[in-house]
Amino acid sequence: MLIFLVMNLLIALGFGGWNLYLAIRRPMGMLHYLPEQVRSFNKMVILVPAMNEEETIADTVTRLLQIAQDVQNTFDLRIMVIDDASSDGTVDALSALGRHAHLTLLKRQLPNAQTGKGDALNAALDWLGQHHMVSDKTIIGVIDSDSTPETAFFNKVHWAFNHSHYDLVQTGVSINNAHTFLGLMQEFEFNVANKLVQVMRMD
Repeated sequence: MLIFLVMNLLIALGFGGWNLYLAIRRPMGMLHYLPEQVRSFNKMVILVPAMNEEETIADTVTRLLQIAQDVQNTFDLRIMVIDDASSDGTVDALSALGRHAHLTLLKRQLPNAQTGKGDALNAALDWLGQHHMVSDKTIIGVIDSDSTPETAFFNKVHWAFNHSHYDLVQTGVSINNAHTFLGLMQEFEFNVANKLVQVMRMD
């Protein structure tokens, strides 16, 4: 038992020390990208899986639609919300926003729904392929329905793909309903633990 406790203490101290080093070291993130533009993406499709997100979905989509206007001179941003057979007012909240050229709602129906986030995203990819909505100039992204996206976030993602040969870029996440203990803990997980791990993986 003592050996087990000592091992856990050493692991915690080691991980804590590594996190401290990552927090104070010279930032190296931009060194992973090329100064010159090597690709030219002109479209971005953001997938937003949603199941029973009545309280947050309207705010998130409203933000995304505003961002689509902000970036329209740089690239075409489209938003696809995947309703995974919600039983609350998620669809009604989206309908209240009205029709938008940059917004698509994909409704999944039971029993072929609520089988996991991956299945919902794959269904969206299948739909996009069938409707010829993607090309080799298209970036496809995923954000949660309770995120707080900003214009700078999308511009940085667009820049990162154009200035690299990467096939995938992962970003930080903020949550707009972190007023509960669970929400605060999830916010801490995303903005501290996960972010530090991603920095470590990048380096």
